[in-house]
Order: sequence, then C-alpha cells, then structure tokens
Amino acid sequence: METRQIPKPGEFYRHFKMKYYQIIAVATHSETREQMVVYQALYEDFGIYVRPLDMFLSETDHDKYPDVAQKYRFERVNKPCAAAESLERTEPEHPAASQEPEQKASAQMDDIEVKEERTSKEREQVMDLEVERFLDADTYKAKLDILMSLRNDITDKQLHDMAAVLDVIMEDGTVDDKFLSLVNCLRTMARFEVNR
Repeated sequence: METRQIPKPGEFYRHFKMKYYQIIAVATHSETREQMVVYQALYEDFGIYVRPLDMFLSETDHDKYPDVAQKYRFERVNKPCAAAESLERTEPEHPAASQEPEQKASAQMDDIEVKEERTSKEREQVMDLEVERFLDADTYKAKLDILMSLRNDITDKQLHDMAAVLDVIMEDGTVDDKFLSLVNCLRTMARFEVNR
C-alpha cells in the first residue's frame, strides 16, 4: 500500500462525490491520541468537519460506489472549486481539421490563457471568502486559525485589509514578513482575549 502525504493547512481536496474542501488543521484527539483532519466545505454553508486521518486518506469503497473512478476518498487538487472543471468541460473546442498549424497553436495558447485567467479568478473568489470569514470571526483565536490556513495564498492587499480591521499598522516588508507580523499580533491579542 502506498504512503500518502499528510494534509497540510490551506491545501484543497476533492471528495469522490466531487465536493471541494480546504484543510484547516490536522489535530490530535485529546484522549485517544488519534490524528484527525479538520476541514471546511467550499460550498453551501461552508461547514467544518472532522474525520480520522486514516479514514480521510483511505481508498474509495468501490464495492459500495462502483461507478466512482477516483481512487481515494479525498484527493489533493490545485483548483479549489468544481466550477473550474465544469467551465473547462463546457468550453467550446476549436475545429482542428480546418485550421492551419499556426492557427491551431495560437488558438490553443488562447485557450490556456483563458483557463488560467478563470482559475486565477476562482482562486481569488475563494480567497475573498476566506478573508470575509476572517473579518466575521468572533475571536482573535478564530481569526488566527483562518489566517494560518491562508499562509500559502495570501496577498499583500488582503494582509493590509486584515490589519486595518484589527487597527494594526503594517510595516514595510515582504508578504511573508507582514504575514508573520500579523500572526504575532493576533497571538498576543488572543492571549489577552476575555470571552464574555
């Protein structure tokens, strides 16, 4: 049996039923010490779920679901939403037989650019939803958890928006520097936070 990589916060996974999720954390059960995957749906109510790591990484039950082609119950993907795939599937194809080779190559490059632009826009939409979750979070701890899940994809503008909500002034520097600065501010705020 092949060894699968443990999910990391911020990664996107597709369930074999074609629903998309983002990893929030891999946690440890306090009593059994079993590793659990904490993940959030990227559809409808954006519910947050927990599943044992072994079950999360397990193969799809092909006896129960014989029509499913996906090997594993959850598979890592780069594109976080089904809309990207459905857009690609419905994209009109260029009639290849009637075009010269140069025209075909040009048309294919146009297709690639359009798909990349769509994927980029969809990624931005998902990130905007995550920033909204950050803004709506009730506690500094919740804000910190959301910020940590965005580490690999966050932009300078999003960091500044988040800092503004917290009344934190961002120093000049790289996105990584600003990210770490905001993380440190949130950790300090969370430490002194009193639940009322």
